[in-house]
Amino acid sequence: MQIEKNKNLTAVAIGFFLMIAIAAITIYRSARPSENPVTDNAQNSPAAPEAPAKKSFELSTDELAAKLKTPQAPVVIDTRNPEEFQQTHILDAQNIPLEKIQQQLPALSSGQTYVIVDDGTSSGLSLATDVFPQNGFKNVFYLAGGFPEWMARNEPTISFGDPSSFTDQAKVNYVKSDQLKNMLTAKNELTIIDLRSSARFAEGHLPGAINILLSDLESQRARIPLGKKIILYDKDGLWAFQGSVRLFEMGFFNVFCLSDGLDGWQKNNYELVK
Repeated sequence: MQIEKNKNLTAVAIGFFLMIAIAAITIYRSARPSENPVTDNAQNSPAAPEAPAKKSFELSTDELAAKLKTPQAPVVIDTRNPEEFQQTHILDAQNIPLEKIQQQLPALSSGQTYVIVDDGTSSGLSLATDVFPQNGFKNVFYLAGGFPEWMARNEPTISFGDPSSFTDQAKVNYVKSDQLKNMLTAKNELTIIDLRSSARFAEGHLPGAINILLSDLESQRARIPLGKKIILYDKDGLWAFQGSVRLFEMGFFNVFCLSDGLDGWQKNNYELVK
């Protein structure tokens, strides 16, 4: 009996001890700070790569667009081939293809700010980083993404003027020789621009016309008043169409193309002056 009693007491003691141990473990766990697997994983995972820092010589399209509106606008040098440049380019840009840069450098002012624009292949990047600085030019930048990025952001351009383009057709107003004759008779306020060569202009032109070669419209646009109706003409109307597109893109909206050209004017036996 005594042995049985001792066994019972031992079992009770062991049970009591287990209860105390379980309680202590529970209290210890409650007192520990909770683990956050999300935080731990974030701390243990490698840091996300940072975006590459913008290089000091790079300009975004927004930055270039803003600079071109300032009185100290930079000179844009477009290094694409002449055919691409003629089709469309940034207003007032100079076209100097890559292979001609070295021979053109002496004609450029080292004190001017320049922005290099290429075809988007980074072919002109070395001009801003090496060629121009090595020749004493201090303020030279590179348009990130080149001309394709400028176009993708719908920044303003000057285009060649494509008669088969519905977009370009929508930019042009037309007038015929008989209508223009009536305008001149009524002494309407007109600016008439002959887009032919100076030699052709000297041979005979419309009364009151001024001579600006089609390719010079961009550089000589200061000669064109904004408040008058503008009539463009050439021999057969093609250059007048292209000139109308270009003036529209320069902000001249009261422009008309003489659709039948000087040929139509002469066919009607209207006056020419020399």
